[in-house]
Amino acid sequence: MSKKVKLGIVAAIVLVLVALVIPVAKDYYDNRYVGSTYYARVPESYDTTPRTILSDAKEDMGKGVIYNLRVYNEAGDEKEVQFTRFEEDQSIIDPGTYLQLEVSESSISQGEEVITKDEVPKALQSKLE
Repeated sequence: MSKKVKLGIVAAIVLVLVALVIPVAKDYYDNRYVGSTYYARVPESYDTTPRTILSDAKEDMGKGVIYNLRVYNEAGDEKEVQFTRFEEDQSIIDPGTYLQLEVSESSISQGEEVITKDEVPKALQSKLE
């Protein structure tokens, strides 16, 4: 087999592999890092007492609050979302606070913004009470 033929075969294999990997990588990216808008309210009874937060490696990350909230998009679809806020950042969210979140398909919060009740779509306000 000539060198050109071998190179052609290798190039074809590389192109096929790239064509197979790109869609999988894009789906992974979209599911984890592309968010849609959801709304939530921290329940009045939610305990926001800062506690020591440990990393997966059991290292102390500081004091904070892990929020586990039910969130809704404008269509009324519901998801459970978890995110952490740290005391040192002065970012603890008080009970009763309304939030707008960007949430990925995998339920990963891309960011949380404190909003007023009036900024929540009317159709969702009763779900957040």
